Amino acid sequence: NNMIGTIPHEIGIFDKLSHVSMDINQITSTIPEEFYLNHDLKEVYLFENSLSGTISNRVGELSKLEAFEVENNNFVGTIPSAFGNCHNLEWLLLDENNFSGPIPNTIRNLKNLKVLGLSHNYLAGTIPTLLEAIPNLLQLFLDGNNFNGAVPCRDHYHDDLDNEDYDLIADCYLQCHCCTDGCGGDYDDDA
Repeated sequence: NNMIGTIPHEIGIFDKLSHVSMDINQITSTIPEEFYLNHDLKEVYLFENSLSGTISNRVGELSKLEAFEVENNNFVGTIPSAFGNCHNLEWLLLDENNFSGPIPNTIRNLKNLKVLGLSHNYLAGTIPTLLEAIPNLLQLFLDGNNFNGAVPCRDHYHDDLDNEDYDLIADCYLQCHCCTDGCGGDYDDDA
């Protein structure tokens, strides 16, 4: 693709729109509020563009959403707590943006979440232990932020270490006895 421009406000008139795939382009500006009128959206792929601004709390109105991938853009602000209303969400990739603040507690509501990518933002605070309450989480990317504390590890993470789909990545200054990547292969509790 070589799309240039913005996401048109008219995108909200497509009442049966279920997939948006405009990744790896030169799309600028923000996600317009009308975007969130598409309540049948299941998959949103807007990664590798030049989108900016914040992600609206109206994202929580997308109750059928299964994948929301906006990594490698210029989004700012906090991660909307309204993501916790997207109970079908399996993929939430927000890596390589300029998000700040803590991980919202409502993330614990995403029982179907398999992949959570938060790497390389300006997120901070203690890593919430509620992440271990997400039963299907296989990939968690936290590196390149300003977190403190230990990465929560569920017992079944150890059972999944032989699973090629399993990844848990954090910065080397964080304690993480179940991480698969991070500080040059030194993943023990003293890292």
